[in-house]
Amino acid sequence: MGFLYILSYISLLLQIIFATISIAAGLYYVAELVEEYTVIAKKIILMMIFSTAVIHIFLVIFDSFPWLMILCGLLAQGVHALIMKNFPYVQFLSFSFLGSVILLIINNYLAFTYFASHYYMLSEVIAYFTICLWLVPFALFVSLSANDNVLPTVNERSHLLNLAATAMGLPFNTETGIKICGTRKSIYMNYRRIIQKLIGTTKIIGIPELCLQMGLPSGVQEAATEELPKYLEFMTKVNQTVDREHPQYAGIVLYQIAKQRKVKVSRIGFTQACNLRSEQWKILEDSWEKYEKNSKANELPRAKENPTEDVEMKCEGKKEASTGLESEDYEVWKERILARAYENLRRK
Repeated sequence: MGFLYILSYISLLLQIIFATISIAAGLYYVAELVEEYTVIAKKIILMMIFSTAVIHIFLVIFDSFPWLMILCGLLAQGVHALIMKNFPYVQFLSFSFLGSVILLIINNYLAFTYFASHYYMLSEVIAYFTICLWLVPFALFVSLSANDNVLPTVNERSHLLNLAATAMGLPFNTETGIKICGTRKSIYMNYRRIIQKLIGTTKIIGIPELCLQMGLPSGVQEAATEELPKYLEFMTKVNQTVDREHPQYAGIVLYQIAKQRKVKVSRIGFTQACNLRSEQWKILEDSWEKYEKNSKANELPRAKENPTEDVEMKCEGKKEASTGLESEDYEVWKERILARAYENLRRK
């Protein structure tokens, strides 16, 4: 009797070990599937979030669950949806991730308190905890490994191919690269810039590169090249910290010059080429308006001091262009004509 009792504890321990290994192996396999099929995994988790939210609403309608539990549960599903916005990239110090952890603790506390004061069958309690509280966080926990896999291996290859093709002057379809990575365009471009800085291939974008990228004519390029130093000088007076190598200043000058010459340009294209957000571009446009007002204010006093100077210079320039000869003294001209006449007489 005593020996069999000892064997029962040993078998129980072995069962726990086998169950733990089986669960670990299953989690590893699920994590591998998530890493391999991140887009499909994202869709499945979003469907789980939506289904859990619908179940919370049904619990209010059919079982009269307390509103506090339901509202906290729905709020948790909303925070989970925010986490899925950048899936599979998860920032552990972000508002959405920290909020989901806090709401998970609060929802578990509310559930334990409610089921401790109200009688339900054990299977019903387990069903609520499993489906309404633990299912979505468990799926997100399993998919965290996809973040480590996608960033250094699969996702990085597309960025490196893009950079290599750019360096060799070969065509590369960025949209296809984004689809392969399964990420948004902003995230793809951010990681591309990070890799550029790490491997030291960051190229300073100036007016010629922007003109070539935007397909602007040479006249716009020449006018922008002439206007850029004046704009930078103005920005230095207004703001002491001006990074002259940043492409934003060349971009705003080109954009405004093109608009003045009625050349069709894309604002979104310039913001993407200069790595700026729409709010930052709006600040640049405001600074350009101040620059134009300042330039006009400086030109008005000069025009008032010499109102006829520009007209006289234009007239002189037209006369020189029409004759094609420089001004000559009368005495010098007379001697030259007489010398030519004497020479013609001698020949005759």
